[in-house]
Amino acid sequence: MQNTVSTKNIVKFNDFNSSAVKEAMTRNPMTCRPEDDVDTCAKIMQENQVRRVPVVADNGACVGVVAQADLALHTKPQTVGKVVAEISKPRRTNAAIRLAS
Repeated sequence: MQNTVSTKNIVKFNDFNSSAVKEAMTRNPMTCRPEDDVDTCAKIMQENQVRRVPVVADNGACVGVVAQADLALHTKPQTVGKVVAEISKPRRTNAAIRLAS
């Protein structure tokens, strides 16, 4: 699994009819494996501020996607709340990090 299309990437384009998917996708997205537990996937979402995580098999094939809604159905409410809070935080850019130093 090397690429995925995110809503963040899609909004960059004004002419959707002439844009190839490869121009809109996220390269090398964070992924999880089918045998990972739900908490591992929640941690990936939090640390990378993503709402969906592709599930990738050993052969590299995408076999599914875990979304925030899936976490709501399969984990504790506290975990879901923490994931949503972390995902919703503003990202710090490199420039902001340099200014804070």
